[in-house]
Amino acid sequence: MTPLRLGILAPIVSFVAFAFVGCGNANDPSGPNPAPLPNIVWIISDDQSFTDFGFMGHDVVQTPQIDDLAAQSLVFRHGYNPTSLCRPSLATMITGRHQHEHGLTFNDPEPGVRRGIANQLLLQQRPAPSLLAEAGYVSLQTGKFWEGSYRNGGFSEGMTVGERHGDLGLTIGREGMEPIRDFVQRHKDEPMFIWYAPFLPHLPHNAPAEYEAPFADLGLHELTLHYYASILWFDTTVGELIDLMKEEGEYEETIFIFIVDNGWVIAENEADRLVDRSDGTIRPPHWKSKQSQYDLGVRTPVLLHWPGHIAPGISYELVSSIDLLPTSLAAAGLDIPESLPGLNLLPRALHGEPLARNAVFGSIFRHTAKEWDRPDANLFFRWIRAADWKLILPEIENEPLELYHIAEDPLENMNLAHHPEQAERIRELRVRLDAWWSPVAESKDKSNK
Repeated sequence: MTPLRLGILAPIVSFVAFAFVGCGNANDPSGPNPAPLPNIVWIISDDQSFTDFGFMGHDVVQTPQIDDLAAQSLVFRHGYNPTSLCRPSLATMITGRHQHEHGLTFNDPEPGVRRGIANQLLLQQRPAPSLLAEAGYVSLQTGKFWEGSYRNGGFSEGMTVGERHGDLGLTIGREGMEPIRDFVQRHKDEPMFIWYAPFLPHLPHNAPAEYEAPFADLGLHELTLHYYASILWFDTTVGELIDLMKEEGEYEETIFIFIVDNGWVIAENEADRLVDRSDGTIRPPHWKSKQSQYDLGVRTPVLLHWPGHIAPGISYELVSSIDLLPTSLAAAGLDIPESLPGLNLLPRALHGEPLARNAVFGSIFRHTAKEWDRPDANLFFRWIRAADWKLILPEIENEPLELYHIAEDPLENMNLAHHPEQAERIRELRVRLDAWWSPVAESKDKSNK
């Protein structure tokens, strides 16, 4: 690595030489032996249940590459996305803010509103690539990205130029890794931020036959077989990405952060999922999966891997996708804006310091907005996970209040909300949930409908 990579800052040095200040800055600019800024790679799986990994205990799904990454990482087994839908989940990661704060609560605005208007919501934020650029980072967007051009996310380079899901960006992984290799080869003298969010294992579950072969004789439902094959395909691309960084001499100086955007559970009847009806009402959530308020929709493992710095281990502490940005800023030696609600996970990962958190929060909104500029108008559910308990508060009619003891009931099958002995617990959790909730409901200009 050349000295040019030192950039403007004196970055992170080694495990023992880290110095953290209260705001989360990981670097000491006055240090005598500044080390190179680490590359930062976010690996984002697309539509995969938290259960569907070998390292999470699944005995049929095959994820050998991610399992190997997990064996070398600090694994947070109780990670959460505040929402369980693609676009708002990705927007939460890149902004470090909950969806009612950044405003992108939906996949699509209401009919009659041009998508470009909604795309402007991200421009009102300071997304990860823009903030990291202050430390000299160059950034690459690949895979899923909803906000029009990669430039709208602050990336210096990217594959997506304007379509709904990510147009050319969606070929990454499915059609090789050359755009990433090209980027890495051109920027070896600079710290790099890489967004790897392939359209995998997302539908269409059309993995090549070689990925279906391991499951062919297991008697699986056809839909399940195709899903598992797509997971194995995604897993293979994760291995290819890590091998690429090794081949280019960047692996040892790279922090890898792995997460899933939202869950997925195979439903033989896809109408069982939580969907909007044409009349604007919704069907109750018959399936605990993507777009639902349950852990099979919102929970995810979170992996932190930094060769030679972060010791492998397992944590059962609560973390959230809002933590990715402050953690990355700290790694880059940047101050963390006080307005960001997430935590810097590096003190925990490097020194074992307990996280200053005992609850995470989330909310579930309409797939297609009723009013794109009023998050509260599109709200279905709010939820809080505090210690082992999870409260789900409905914001629509004819839906029950739900309370689950996640440690004993991880798939949320036994609703305890109507047990009299839980009344005080529900009251306390609801107070905390209401204190967290502060939707941005101000009306915005709709003149460009």
